[in-house]
Amino acid sequence: MTKPRVGLFLAVFLAVCAGTVSAQNYRNFEDDWTRIKAASLSVGPFRIFPLFQIKNVGFSNNVYFEERPVQDFRGTLSPEATVYLPLRTNAIFYIRENPEYTYYVKEKRQRGFTNSANAGLKLRFFQRVVLWGEVFHGEYREPVSFELARPTRNVQDSQSLGVFFETARKTAIGVSWKSARYAYDDIQLGTEVVALANALNREERTVSFEFYYQAWPGAFVFTNAGFSEYRFDQAALGRDSRSAELAAGLRFPILGKIQGTVSAGYRKLTPLSPGKRGFSGFYGDTELSYRSGKIGVLLGFSRGDNFSYLETSFLYLGTRVFGGVSYHLTRFLRLDYNIDLGSADYPGSVSTAGASWDVAEIQRRDSQVGQSVGFTLRLYKTFGLGVAYNSSRWTSNLPGWDRRRDSLGLNLTTQF
Repeated sequence: MTKPRVGLFLAVFLAVCAGTVSAQNYRNFEDDWTRIKAASLSVGPFRIFPLFQIKNVGFSNNVYFEERPVQDFRGTLSPEATVYLPLRTNAIFYIRENPEYTYYVKEKRQRGFTNSANAGLKLRFFQRVVLWGEVFHGEYREPVSFELARPTRNVQDSQSLGVFFETARKTAIGVSWKSARYAYDDIQLGTEVVALANALNREERTVSFEFYYQAWPGAFVFTNAGFSEYRFDQAALGRDSRSAELAAGLRFPILGKIQGTVSAGYRKLTPLSPGKRGFSGFYGDTELSYRSGKIGVLLGFSRGDNFSYLETSFLYLGTRVFGGVSYHLTRFLRLDYNIDLGSADYPGSVSTAGASWDVAEIQRRDSQVGQSVGFTLRLYKTFGLGVAYNSSRWTSNLPGWDRRRDSLGLNLTTQF
């Protein structure tokens, strides 16, 4: 693989563990019912949870993370609403809609609408057996992609089914099934087309066995065993794979000072083609937030394998550690600082030219440091206006391909 083909792209690590089974999604029927009935906005029998955001409004000095930076102003309008319809005491129907419009002043090709929506139904029989199903469609226009350090667009469609048995103490055990399709748009770089669709378009099918035990009110210990199959559109590339994973963890209360999930486990992904190297080892997905008085703290860690668009690598191992602190200086002013550290290790070797123009084989490794500092002003109740300076630094052991980007942006949110 030539140096320009490899080096233009640096790994980004904001979505590691995308290929692993989520082990903390199930919510007890009674807890869901109580939360939905307490919604602050209702129209007749409907319970509505709205969310309105104007995000990433501001200036970026390197839109495409290239050596010759392109500067532009941009912003995203993102309204969202989740509507629930409780039916008597044993059925919940819901639908969520999240259209977005992203605008760039100069880079017109990056403008566009996307939309994410899902609908589901949850039924309870005999006070113990819960059946649920969901369909999902998501379009994503990412300002920095999950692997390529430039804007991308992808589409996800999925269908999920599950059956669970719940006890009076809210212990739950069950099985779920999910079928998903992932489709990516190719990227045009001058006269070169990076064929993401050819490398990454695929279908995934997963069966999960889940167990939840309420350790104390609102907090659950869980275990999850999952089996997945990955079928790529281009079978000739030899990327079809199977995986098995086992995870355990603790989900903290939705309400209270500590919120979030601690999850860790073991995962083994085996390519069906003997010429590909898979993954076997520890993976994790943890995010915790704590609020006491004027101070809020966020801590997180994730590690897992991800499919790479590169022909020689097939997978990369992504690791991410992140944290943040917020201080409410007054009732109307909050100061924020966040840091994000990531790395990506590629198992395959890459050819690169050395100082004397001789060709050397190296194992690619990328790293990232992101920081942001800013403040948020409360406008009304939970409405807040935030201002933040963001700095991203990307480095790679591929010579000459380090990148940086700085941006200043505004965000309007309903979650102050």
